[in-house]
Amino acid sequence: MYKQIHELLFPNEPFFGGPMMGLLGAHRYLPMTATVHYLAKDRDDGMRFLEVGSWLGSSALVWAEALEMFASGPKSLLCVDPWEVYFSDKEVADGEIYRNFNSLLETGLAYDLFRHNIGFAPASVEIDHIRGGFARASAFLRPGFFDLIYLDGNHHYESTRQDIEIAKKLVSEGGVICGDDLELLMGEVDIEHMKASGDVDLAWDPKTGRQYHPGVTRAVGEAFPSVSMHYGFWLVQKKGDVFVPVSLKDCASFVPSHVPHDIKVQINRLVGVSEEAPV
Repeated sequence: MYKQIHELLFPNEPFFGGPMMGLLGAHRYLPMTATVHYLAKDRDDGMRFLEVGSWLGSSALVWAEALEMFASGPKSLLCVDPWEVYFSDKEVADGEIYRNFNSLLETGLAYDLFRHNIGFAPASVEIDHIRGGFARASAFLRPGFFDLIYLDGNHHYESTRQDIEIAKKLVSEGGVICGDDLELLMGEVDIEHMKASGDVDLAWDPKTGRQYHPGVTRAVGEAFPSVSMHYGFWLVQKKGDVFVPVSLKDCASFVPSHVPHDIKVQINRLVGVSEEAPV
């Protein structure tokens, strides 16, 4: 039913509006696309990407368009997401955004919008998806197979920790593990408060006075001695038995075509370009 409604209302474009929070933050697009360019410079035989946590498909469209622009050879993206409710009753009680998220998941609208939106990805990129949890899906995935693994699923500590451990096994030599919502490093926050807040999505750190995702901060900090950070987007590259930070200096980047004009204006401000200039 929803599929037919989407095709009638938005026949020529993806849809992320309203209270769904379907788009990424303005500052994510440039480092994400730059990461694809970074990887593509050393690969001429195609690339295989894995995304954990796809929501309404905005990040999938970013990866797909960047693959089309920068990668040669076969290009594929596998999206894994259960599209099931996971926010706790306390989180739902504390914030309207969590109520909206849960409503979209309970009705199936989030999954239907994802399927609608990825229909606008470049035809040169093969996109498939698994509706299920990453731990279960990983049993059917080949170790060392993926050139990039993007983690943006459940941000509670135990879920993020588990996702990182699985990703370490599935990423290829020279491949990248990256993710979203790392606002503060573990060395910057109140450690005891962080540990006590691992089962919530967002918390206020008493040491810095900033809001952050404590589960992401802790899981990333325990898994990797050092990571590259770009406005909450984080990444490391597999080099033998270790994972090292990545420099995106001199890598090309762009704002994907599905990003609305007002967010492009925000990105212009972020990089110090005139608001009227195209990005």
